[in-house]
Amino acid sequence: MKMIIPLFTIFLGQSFYSLAYSAPAQVVIIRHGEKPAVGNELNTQGWQRANALPQFFENNKIVAEFGKPIALYAGAPNKPGGAIRSIQTITPYADQLGLIIHKEITKNEISSLVNKVMNTREYEGRTVIICWEHSLIPEMAQLFGETNAPTSWDDNVFDRAWVIRFKDNQVTDFLNLPQHLLPSDSAE
Repeated sequence: MKMIIPLFTIFLGQSFYSLAYSAPAQVVIIRHGEKPAVGNELNTQGWQRANALPQFFENNKIVAEFGKPIALYAGAPNKPGGAIRSIQTITPYADQLGLIIHKEITKNEISSLVNKVMNTREYEGRTVIICWEHSLIPEMAQLFGETNAPTSWDDNVFDRAWVIRFKDNQVTDFLNLPQHLLPSDSAE
C-alpha cells in the first residue's frame, strides 16, 4: 500500500504540471495600418504599411529574437460590414508565413483574446503577434499584466509596436518600438 501512494502522487504531480500553462516569450501588438477618412478598409498608405510589415517582423532583432511567430491575431469586425483593417494589415505576413489569422474574436472582446493567448500551451516561449484597434490596445496591455504601457494610443500614430515580454507567466519587459517602414514614420 505504501508503494501505491507515492506512485499516485507522482502521477498526480505530472498531470498537474502538464495542465499548467506558460506564457509566450513575448506578445507583439501593433495597430492596423492607415485608414481613409471614411470606410472600413485600409487606404493606400495602410496597404504600403501592411506589405512592409513582414520586413519589420523579420529584421527587428527584438521582435525576431524568439523566432518566427507561432500565431497571428486580428480583431474581427463587431458587425457585418464592420472594419477589417486589422485583418488586412496582418494578411501579407500571414501569407508569407503560411499561417492562418485568428480572427474569431471581435475587437471588443479583448479579455477573451488575452485569455486565449495566455492559456494556449503551444505558445509557450514563442512570439504571438496581435493587430488590433488602437483605442483598445492600452487596455489589452493592462490585461496582459503590463503596468508601464501608455494609457492611450494617439489617433494619428500607426508606426509603433508594443512588445510585452514574459517569464514564468509574469511580465518582465515592455518596449515601445518604432517600425521605420515608411518615409512618414517617426524617427524614434
